Amino acid sequence: THIGGVSKVFGTKNRIYSAGGNDSVVQARWLNTTTGVWSLNSSVSGVGTSSDTVSAMYVSGNQKRWGVGRSNGDIYILGHPDNSYSWSIANTITGAHTASVNFIRFSSNGWHMISGAAGNDSVRLRTKLDNWNTSTNYPWKGQSGDWDDRNKQVTIGLYGNDNGAFTTKF
Repeated sequence: THIGGVSKVFGTKNRIYSAGGNDSVVQARWLNTTTGVWSLNSSVSGVGTSSDTVSAMYVSGNQKRWGVGRSNGDIYILGHPDNSYSWSIANTITGAHTASVNFIRFSSNGWHMISGAAGNDSVRLRTKLDNWNTSTNYPWKGQSGDWDDRNKQVTIGLYGNDNGAFTTKF
């Protein structure tokens, strides 16, 4: 039901999150484990515009935050007030990056978010404590990233590095 096909999809236990290639809608679907049928649980419009595509997407481990990165560098943080998973836009970080967002990762509790973008943009760490407004910038060109709560580290795959380099931060 997305315009331009599905550009990003992310799955968790009994949930699938998707975004269209040329639309401003993201959708969450859930699996009825009794019937084995997937159903639309929530559809959120206004997540960007049709001219800036979804370039990154991730849901926190506790499934309370859903981050959507756009090709224009904006990031949308979605949340839901209860266990109904009826998502809505909680925050819009306009100009979170100066280029297309490559990745978003949350800590498992959803209180910290790290993101990286294409080109010469830096990797940025944000926190829910100040409503995602302030970022701590790291001088890495982040192509991909992952958050390891158990070992309290972030691992970043470096963009434009042909020798497969990565870095970690504790």
